[in-house]
Amino acid sequence: MKNGSTHAKLLVVAIIWGVSWVAGRVVAADVPPFTAGWIRYIIAVAFFLVFLRDSFWVPGSASSHLRPRANAKIS
Repeated sequence: MKNGSTHAKLLVVAIIWGVSWVAGRVVAADVPPFTAGWIRYIIAVAFFLVFLRDSFWVPGSASSHLRPRANAKIS
């Protein structure tokens, strides 16, 4: 089975998609719409910052010595 990891990833996406409908109904019953929207926004921003953290890195900044460079060679 060559595409085992692809199938597993698609299964995870399908599960998340299905659970989101149930979670949406539960949240809609208990949380005001404006609050639910902000909670979704904050969670999305947190995930995007994790995935995009290397895009915000500026070479030569104070924290540049803490991050490995993308083109660095390991000796």
